[in-house]
Formats: sequence, structure tokens, C-alpha cells
Amino acid sequence: MNRFVELTARQYEKNEPLSYMGYDVLLEELQKAITKNGGIIRLGKPVSELIVEADQVKGVVCAGERHEFDEVVLNVPPKELTKLLSYPSLADEFGEYVNQSAHYVFVYDIMLSKRLRGDIGNLLDLDGGFYINDYGLNNPASVPAGGQLINGLKFLTGQEQLDDSHAKGSQTAFEALLHKVYPGWEKYVVHKRMINRAMVNGIARRTYAKLLPLQSRAVRGLYLVGDSTQGSGSLGMPCYDSAKKVADLLS
Repeated sequence: MNRFVELTARQYEKNEPLSYMGYDVLLEELQKAITKNGGIIRLGKPVSELIVEADQVKGVVCAGERHEFDEVVLNVPPKELTKLLSYPSLADEFGEYVNQSAHYVFVYDIMLSKRLRGDIGNLLDLDGGFYINDYGLNNPASVPAGGQLINGLKFLTGQEQLDDSHAKGSQTAFEALLHKVYPGWEKYVVHKRMINRAMVNGIARRTYAKLLPLQSRAVRGLYLVGDSTQGSGSLGMPCYDSAKKVADLLS
């Protein structure tokens, strides 16, 4: 886990933080670090049960196979966490967390056949609640030669997160912003992808929200990381922060 935290901030030859280069790069490097140090990655075998004895975690069950460990770190959405709460004290501890609202954003990705400008890496429009990232600027392999991949997010209001009725208005407002930042963009569109409500946090990070603790109070040796925990920041940053803090606890 220390390797995971290290990778998210590592600088490369072009002075590019790994966290902006795509999760595929991060996961590939993380996989190398795990296997190099004798770790085993079990793909397609989700955890179906936590093994707990006398308030001490003893391991997990994956695809019917029992695996014993002294500590277990969970990174699961709150809704999935409910499936692992068969142990009475865990159900008592985490039951109140799992039925809270998630946090959604509007996603609009556009692939262009021509790079229109390269002087903007990230742009935040506070008035409209939009965020634009020139994804290919830091991850050239994701874009055909000479092209440009623009990743856009809109931070939805509480009302907008309830359903998809905002979608047309959000699309129109985002395209109006694109006309200001990338004039003529519509002539070079190769592909568009829109997600009306993409979940970015399993628990919406509002002032009254109860975020998951990093360590269980009821079961020794059980830790939690991810975007629904008490890690600091917004969007994906709680994942990194919670991983760092749990790594420190385990060190």
C-alpha cells in the first residue's frame, strides 16, 4: 500500500504526476510492485465473506476459498459493504453508514481529430460548476496522432443528482463553455460520451454525511479505504489520502 501512495505522487520525465496519467498506468505499476514483493492478485474472485473470530479479523472468503490474514483492508462501495456485515458487531458498527446518498457528476468526454490548443491542462468554471481536463496532454497514448481528448465534468446540485432531467441543460451549458474555450470544436468531433449521473463518491461528501472510518472499532485488524471514507479531499482524492493513512497505521 505504501507503493500505491508513492505512485500517485511520483514525477516522471515530463514532470507529470502519475495521478493525471490515467488509472491504467497506476494499476500496472501497482501490479508490478505487488507481484515483485511476493503478493498474489486474484482476478474475478470477489470477496464474499469476512472471517471474524472473537472480534479479530482472520481473513476472507473468495470464490469459496478461505484465505487467512492478520489484517484486511476493504475498498468497497457502501452498498457492497452490506454483504460483508454478517458478523453482529460489524453490522452494528456500519449499519448506519450504508444507506446514505451517493455523489454523482455529469460526464462529457469528446474526442477531436485535431488538437485545437495545448495551453490549458485543467480549467475550472466556478459559475457553471464545470471542470475541463485535456486528458491527452498528460497521457498522449490515449489520443490518436494530432487529436485531442477533452474530459468534462459538471458538479451536480443535490436536485440534479436525483434523476436525469438535468441532462439536456447540462449538455447545452457545457457545449457553450467549449465554444468559448475551443472555438470550432464541433467540426472535429470524432466521438462523444455522456454519462448523466456518474457516481464519484459512494457517500456524498456533505457536511452532515457520516463517512466510513479508516479502522473498525468493533473488529481488530479491519481497515477501510476509498472515496467513501474519512480521507481528505473531493472526487478521487479521498482514495489516495485514506490509502496513505491506512498504510501509516499498518507500518
